[in-house]
Amino acid sequence: MNPTYDFTGQVALVTGAGSGMGLASARAFAGSGAAVAVAVTDVNETP
Repeated sequence: MNPTYDFTGQVALVTGAGSGMGLASARAFAGSGAAVAVAVTDVNETP
């Protein structure tokens, strides 16, 4: 069972949104109606 959420009118701040779970979370929030602000930070020097 996958619950659905309505984040219309909400703002989500997602850190680590460069890849992986952070990126997936940002996309999920946006898909649920949220305005999304992302902070793309990475500890690896090579992309």
